[in-house]
Amino acid sequence: MTERSATLLLALGALILFYLLMFGGRAPAVTDAPARPVSSEIAPNGYAALKLWLQRGGVRVHELRARYPELTAATVDLPARGNLLIVTLPGEQSVRTEELATLDRWLRRGNTLLVLVALRDRPDWAQAAENSGLFDLAAITGLEFETPPQRARRQRGGAPAVQNAPFTRRDLALIVRPEPLRARPTRPHALLAGVRAIAGLTDYRADALSLRQPYGGFALELLRTSPGGEGAMWLRAVGDGHILVSAFGSLLTNRAIARDDNAVLLANLVAHSVAPDGAVIFDDFRQGVTATVDPDRFFSDPRLFWTVAALLLLWLLWVVGGTRLRTPLARSPAPRQIDQVAANGAFFARVIRPWDAAARMLELQRLRLAARAGLPRDAPPPWEWLARHPRIAAADLDALRTAYAGSHPRRGARLIELHNLIQRIDRQLS
Repeated sequence: MTERSATLLLALGALILFYLLMFGGRAPAVTDAPARPVSSEIAPNGYAALKLWLQRGGVRVHELRARYPELTAATVDLPARGNLLIVTLPGEQSVRTEELATLDRWLRRGNTLLVLVALRDRPDWAQAAENSGLFDLAAITGLEFETPPQRARRQRGGAPAVQNAPFTRRDLALIVRPEPLRARPTRPHALLAGVRAIAGLTDYRADALSLRQPYGGFALELLRTSPGGEGAMWLRAVGDGHILVSAFGSLLTNRAIARDDNAVLLANLVAHSVAPDGAVIFDDFRQGVTATVDPDRFFSDPRLFWTVAALLLLWLLWVVGGTRLRTPLARSPAPRQIDQVAANGAFFARVIRPWDAAARMLELQRLRLAARAGLPRDAPPPWEWLARHPRIAAADLDALRTAYAGSHPRRGARLIELHNLIQRIDRQLS
């Protein structure tokens, strides 16, 4: 086995160990939930095409990723009136009571609310919504809807219709191929100029529902389904603003915006309800897109796992092909002469006693002096000859006598001073 193969096996083993330690005790969450209708979604259920179309037409677009009090917050650069809010139901976030007062004041100042609710159609995202019953359509729009049995029971004086019944999750029959549903205008209206029919798409068989007129209010029916003759769009006035309710939840999605006259209807609505400085607002918060990070959505996003896999692959390639498997042996250069002298000196300094070294230095100097004075090798130091020498200083001669007199083994020796004295006398004699 080569070194590269061994490195590859060890790296794979490290990855497996990391996976077992981090994820061994938990099963990965697998979800097949369809895409939600939000402004950033490019799937068939999203509004990315609508958002791009509005932006290219010079219409200002805003993504609402908080609750309705954010509409009037000082941090949001929106005018007080002349805005269009698009809300899609059912969703994943409930409407709180404190939001309704803010929404009502916002509408009465001269803004428009477009509610796309899956009543006549049944897209896959509406069928898959588990928390859809939290949304109170009547609280948002003031309109209530009921099935034919509920209407008959109400007309007979029985129990009142259950609000939000269409949003209850049921096992409905899945259609093999999405079927188009159409609605046609019931009367001339400025919002319907150039509109001959609008279309939605349904993935499941939807129930027949009818509008229940609110007490003390009125809703103008603009469109009816064909065939069937059921209402498909209603208009209500709220102060200086309006509420437009579409029974097709898929009306403006990527897969349906180009069908029939859906885009014409939206263009008319933008022209009549959005001021020059106004904006079209997508309520992405209702579909679960918030300004804060959702851990469940973050870890269930397949793009996260593809990114981690790409990083691990790059790390594996770097380990196998870009790293040095064996560290080269460091070869120290041959020692210099001065290093050898220093090492030998340090060795002798540790093992030779100072007085022995001093005695040897004085003995060698005595031999050199005897040779210079022409005396035998065993002769004592030539003190008289040194005293007559003109270059020898008297102080150095006295220090040398003292050194010879104090070289007894039991006495201490200052080797550096002695060495310098001997070197100085030798230079004076040369």
